[in-house]
Amino acid sequence: MDAGPAGDALTSGECAAAVDHDQTRARALGAKAVPFHVIDGRYRISGAQSTEVFVDILRRVASER
Repeated sequence: MDAGPAGDALTSGECAAAVDHDQTRARALGAKAVPFHVIDGRYRISGAQSTEVFVDILRRVASER
């Protein structure tokens, strides 16, 4: 299977600095699982969560504005 441009980017290291930056930022935000979402810069959702978890946080954010 030919990985094409994505495989080239991985093997060349051209994206290494961007990946390192993203990993550092994710650790600083407390990411310990994937998926990991940050809503409104304050609320963090780690791991697979139900729709209700997202709706509750979005309602909370809306009520604070």
